[in-house]
Amino acid sequence: MQPWDSILVLATAQSPYAGTAGSITAVTKGADGSLISVTARMDKDGTEETFPVAEVQRLG
Repeated sequence: MQPWDSILVLATAQSPYAGTAGSITAVTKGADGSLISVTARMDKDGTEETFPVAEVQRLG
């Protein structure tokens, strides 16, 4: 995942954005280079939210 990719917040996520889409604006990586979280501008209302990678799915 990288900035400008589209994501879907999984329905199982504990978030008011579960089931909605957004565009990644930033990624957070661990020391080993693995993805930890993504920050996305949400299509629903334009806010930026951060999600653990396990709670999102890359679209397209």
